[in-house]
Amino acid sequence: MSYQIRIDNELYEFLEKEAEKHGEIIGEALRRTLESLGVSVPPKKRRTLFAARRSELYRWPILEILVESNGEAWVPDIKEKLLPKISPHLTDREKTARKSKRPAWWYDAEYERFEMVCEGLIDGTSPRRLWKLTPKGRNHADRRKPAVV
Repeated sequence: MSYQIRIDNELYEFLEKEAEKHGEIIGEALRRTLESLGVSVPPKKRRTLFAARRSELYRWPILEILVESNGEAWVPDIKEKLLPKISPHLTDREKTARKSKRPAWWYDAEYERFEMVCEGLIDGTSPRRLWKLTPKGRNHADRRKPAVV
């Protein structure tokens, strides 16, 4: 869950530069800065087994689709390309069930996209229905590419 806080421009610019320098989102830069000063910061929450499975199932196919689309793609194109990539790994129930009036598999893909936005891999400010990689997301995807022999 995200919260909105108000900070002065100078502090925000400092955190923004720190985050950019280390390839982080601003929240990670703030956490790292506070920890370096010896401030007791609550540990990050661990993902549930379901969240870990969702990440494992959807993250790399989404990144792959975005890389193949020059870093950005519209939702209908992503949906069309994603299902064939993940379908062999879905249970019959996951293929047919619905969550919030949407196919369950797509609901989970959208939730994984949200997680990727929170981690700074996908741009959360891109136009509605357009998923766009950030430089951090592109670097993350590049690490997954197989080496050419």
